[in-house]
Amino acid sequence: MPGCAKNLSCKPFCNQPHTMKPSTAETLHRGRMLWIILLSTIALAWTTPIPLIEDSEEIDEPCFDPCYCEVKESLFHIHCDNKGFINISQITESWSRPFKLYLQRNSMRKLYTNSFLHLNNAVSINLGNNALQDIQTGAFNGLRVLKRLYLHENKLDIFRNDTFLGLESLEYLQADYNVIKRIESGAFRNLSKLRVLILNDNLIPMLPTNLFKSLMEIQLEENPWNCTCEIVQLKSWLERIPYTALVGDITCETPFHFHGKDLREIKRSKLCPMLSDSETRPPIPIICPTGPLNAKKLYLSGNLIQKIYRSDFWNFSSLDLLHLGNNRISYVQDGAFINLPNLKSLYLNGNDIERLTPGMFRGLQSLHYLYFEYNLIREIQPAAFSLMPNLKLLFLNDNLLRTLPTDAFAGTSLARLNLRNNHFLYLPVAGVLEHLNAIVQIDLKLNPWDCTCDLVPLKQWIETISSVIVVGDVLKLKKKEGWATVEEDCSSGSLLILWHTRA
Repeated sequence: MPGCAKNLSCKPFCNQPHTMKPSTAETLHRGRMLWIILLSTIALAWTTPIPLIEDSEEIDEPCFDPCYCEVKESLFHIHCDNKGFINISQITESWSRPFKLYLQRNSMRKLYTNSFLHLNNAVSINLGNNALQDIQTGAFNGLRVLKRLYLHENKLDIFRNDTFLGLESLEYLQADYNVIKRIESGAFRNLSKLRVLILNDNLIPMLPTNLFKSLMEIQLEENPWNCTCEIVQLKSWLERIPYTALVGDITCETPFHFHGKDLREIKRSKLCPMLSDSETRPPIPIICPTGPLNAKKLYLSGNLIQKIYRSDFWNFSSLDLLHLGNNRISYVQDGAFINLPNLKSLYLNGNDIERLTPGMFRGLQSLHYLYFEYNLIREIQPAAFSLMPNLKLLFLNDNLLRTLPTDAFAGTSLARLNLRNNHFLYLPVAGVLEHLNAIVQIDLKLNPWDCTCDLVPLKQWIETISSVIVVGDVLKLKKKEGWATVEEDCSSGSLLILWHTRA
């Protein structure tokens, strides 16, 4: 073999022409052994659960059952998606190194105060698609190093001033595809490092005015923007950033003459006639009022307002008339009007309110006129109107009331009361009507009165207030067979009372 002298690996076989067959057999045997070892290793891998490790990085932290963990680029990742969690407290493990926590597609409806204290090394938390409805004050306490927070595809409807307390390091916030209708003015006040804000596909009509100092990117498309003076600062910010920094258009929903128009295409002087395009920012910071100074009357009727909060009218203390009629209001927070000490007239007619409580009227000690007609009111709590000693007119007509509670009108000075077109079968005198000491007119028409003995106290009460105008007055009493007295009919329980409107 001529090549043997040059090939050291051939040296043992030089001059041994019959050794090739044993070498081939040995090679085949060794090959079979290697295949057996490889197949055994694969089978063992299938039966032995091991955490996923990328780039051969070792996991030096405990994981948490039923989640799985991995290390990517020296960062610990904890995957708890779709595990049926209903509360953050179910994650009992804590980790000493920075980590990312994935909690998508679970069933957490609310984030409670101090929920994340034991997860203080988290740098990213994903809470998307959890049907979240509420975030309590201090829910994010302890997350001082958190940089990214995902809240997309939930059911959040408001960001309060205290929603994001504790997130001073946050740089990225994603909350698209919620039902956010309102962002309070201080909601992002402490997020000085926030660079990216994603709020598209919500129900936001406007944004807080102090939002745009640190942001580099914001996504706002598919919101019902109210293109009035309040949106001028957003427009100015859009004009200063690269066009590519904004994903999608900001299309005006209201007012009607701007409906469907891109905000960036509308002149500032058109958005707010009080401004001119030549106006620039003042050389020094100033604080501008968020409402008109010393306003006396505020008309907000015919909008799409659904909820009234305590903070809504904090700077309208001079109002004497507030018109919120014909909206979609179904919730009035206790103390919502506490900053309106001079209010005389309040219109809440034509809404979706179902229940009246004393707390709703806190602060309205000067109120004279209150309009609640054409709502869905089914319940009035005892002493509901007692915090309004100067109340003279109350319209509750065209609701779903069946009865009135004890002390319903105690402490008021009602002169005119409208209860027309409800579901009253009778009205109690003791504890209810007897408190109407100043009544001048009461409207009782179009109620399905149960004309039996239960109605006798009401008739007798009406007869004792002869100077009062009763719309739907009792004119006649009769039995089916003919005329009779109250006493005669009460014994048989067949009393009928005919109600008519006075001319």
